[in-house]
Amino acid sequence: MFSVGSIIIGLLNTRMYRGASNYRSIATFLQRAQHRRYGFRPLAIVYALPIALLMWAVLSFAGAITLYFLMATSNDSRVALLALGTFLTGCTVVTICYFWQLEMRLEYDVEDVSPKR
Repeated sequence: MFSVGSIIIGLLNTRMYRGASNYRSIATFLQRAQHRRYGFRPLAIVYALPIALLMWAVLSFAGAITLYFLMATSNDSRVALLALGTFLTGCTVVTICYFWQLEMRLEYDVEDVSPKR
């Protein structure tokens, strides 16, 4: 479902915004796309949906393979898989925490998209 959604939204975005365009049409599009309260965030969400859905597709596929592996193998293989999964999850959490703290130290300004220095 996630991969089909990713493909469909990607194709719709490509079809909707494809064509010969000059700077005036691009400027007009950006003026119309800017929301008075949320700015360009809704447009960014629409453009980010295909890759986000594709990531969820990969994660759900990996989860399905893991569940199948856990049900169809012996106890030694299960322990090895769970240990590897725990290690990879721990590495992911450490990486996210490190970069989250790095971002907080740089104090990014959300509206201007540049670090305050």
